[in-house]
Amino acid sequence: MKETLKRIVARTMRPGLVETNESLERIEQSLEALVKNTSVSAASGYVAAWRGRLAGGKAVLPDGSEDPELTPKYHDELAFWVGLAQSPPAAIENMGGYLAAFSKWQRDRLVELGEFAGVEGTEARAAWCAERSVVEIGAGPYPSIAEARWRRAVAVDPLADGYVAEGLLPIEAHADELVYIASGAESVP
Repeated sequence: MKETLKRIVARTMRPGLVETNESLERIEQSLEALVKNTSVSAASGYVAAWRGRLAGGKAVLPDGSEDPELTPKYHDELAFWVGLAQSPPAAIENMGGYLAAFSKWQRDRLVELGEFAGVEGTEARAAWCAERSVVEIGAGPYPSIAEARWRRAVAVDPLADGYVAEGLLPIEAHADELVYIASGAESVP
């Protein structure tokens, strides 16, 4: 009976979902193309990492050569973060600017992590974090792990060098206690 109802509902809703399905198909095709065209060295599985500042930086492979496919992508992403960090404080969620907004957001993520792990309360969460080593992959310029003190903390992001060069890391938090590795998730050292 349940399966019959599902089929009836699906058939009834199908016309209204055409646009959504077409959009999802386009996204799937884009992702497939991205995966197919991602510059990964076949021998090492290495994805390029950004080196340098926004102006003059580039995506670099282990042999020091530029990755011409990832350079514009990484440049645009780093430009987004630099622009966001330089936005007037009122432009970012009325929270006092980039650092204040992301600090709150990342603290909220740590609260969610604590709840998921069955650790509630600020003191209990701080003690729990202090006993653990953590790796955040795709950390961005303001990793959630920067909002706590950990036994060991590693943040992995292909734009790490750019974040440091542009002064985007939240040294007001615990970012100075992190080991930041410039690497893609596909080739974590």
